[in-house]
Amino acid sequence: MFKVESIHIDGFWGEYQASSDFRADVNIIIGKNGTGKTTFMNIMHAVLSVDVEGLFENYFKSVSITLSDGKRQRKINANRMEFESTPFPIIEYKISNKKFAIPLFGIDESRSFAPSMRRRAAEDAAQIKAELSKMVSLASLSVYRLGGDIDPEIRDRNQRRHLSPVDQRLGNLTQRLTQYQLELSNEARTISSDLQRDVLTSLLYTKTDPQAAGYPLKFGANLEKQKLLSAYSQLGVSGVAITRKIQEHIIAIAKAAENLRKYTASKDGKIRASDIDFGALDAFERTQRVVQLSLDSETKINKLFSQITLFINTLQQFIPDKEFKFESGALIVHGKETIALAKLSSGEKQLLILFIEALLQRRKPFIFLADEPELSLHISWQRNIVSAIKSINPEAQIIVATHSPEIAGKFRNEILDMENIRHV
Repeated sequence: MFKVESIHIDGFWGEYQASSDFRADVNIIIGKNGTGKTTFMNIMHAVLSVDVEGLFENYFKSVSITLSDGKRQRKINANRMEFESTPFPIIEYKISNKKFAIPLFGIDESRSFAPSMRRRAAEDAAQIKAELSKMVSLASLSVYRLGGDIDPEIRDRNQRRHLSPVDQRLGNLTQRLTQYQLELSNEARTISSDLQRDVLTSLLYTKTDPQAAGYPLKFGANLEKQKLLSAYSQLGVSGVAITRKIQEHIIAIAKAAENLRKYTASKDGKIRASDIDFGALDAFERTQRVVQLSLDSETKINKLFSQITLFINTLQQFIPDKEFKFESGALIVHGKETIALAKLSSGEKQLLILFIEALLQRRKPFIFLADEPELSLHISWQRNIVSAIKSINPEAQIIVATHSPEIAGKFRNEILDMENIRHV
């Protein structure tokens, strides 16, 4: 996927131009109130997401965005055109060598048009989105703005229920998070099923490797016991009976290994070959294969859930007085008692939105656009929020507009001043 290399806006605020180059990792846009940071971010978001309402509300004459994946470049051009023959402006997209057109009208204006016209506009927008989705993956982290991907009818219904944009966004993300967690759980079950199959297969005859090590002369009983308990637990077999059986197994192997050691070292014949329980030593070889298969399976499962683990650990670092964990696929918050997500503070909700959004990108190249992500965040959180997002998804390109000196101060080499971006 591509990232934003540069943007040029003609007709910014009607009479200005705005242009900037971007780094592939982190970009921090600063500027006083009224310099146009939000408008700049809104236009970039609207063009990349084909947000018809955003394109309508944020005026520009033309936008040219250059994308790059480090080796190749792609161009996106969006030109606003107005004709006397049509009651609404039209945005013409040119993506590489393909052209598309989409009529522009806001939510209020759309109600005055025939359903067939609204449906056609939605189809045109969907076609452009499909084309752009081949090149860019976009996420907006401005949680206090409802994105253009939310259906207007759903938005109207939710607003009538007085559901805040933050709660709506958090609800949507937690549903996707649950789905993601369940997908991982299904993959983990497949790994466990493969382990059971491989363990049963390992019991069958296999030609012995002539280079393989012989029977052990030294045997770490406690370590082997823990390995076997872990392996059998991973196979879904545990309890007092299996623990006792493993203990008997360990004692037999330890005795056989000790007799073998004495036999090989003895010259007086006190220990005879018949004193060595080779059946126990053969059992040790078989269980060693089971232990290795279990360790391999555990490594795969840990890798599978490594992003979830990082996500939970990151949340705990920011909010140490609460416990976060998954139960039946759902994210659960515990304080002194279970806390509903809707009852969290605005800052805690914002953190969840930012981190879940980053997690769901699955470490793939994404463009993150964030307008004032510091809203509702404690000053200590502001200092680390961008780094935390970047740690969850190292492949993300983060473009942030902020007033926070805590955010800007940590990325001095990545700062872009809006006074330099906007020009006549």
